[in-house]
Amino acid sequence: MSCKRDGSIYVANQATFNDVANRVDSVANLIRQRVDNAIALFDTSASQKAA
Repeated sequence: MSCKRDGSIYVANQATFNDVANRVDSVANLIRQRVDNAIALFDTSASQKAA
């Protein structure tokens, strides 16, 4: 497989890296949303029990 070289990084490898980085970022955002939702549910539950 021939790849054009761009500095010290192969162009194809950079494209693959960008794709993986975007997928990791998307998954991280979903995890943050779920954690935020879980915290909100916990806070609501705790405040109801305290009342």
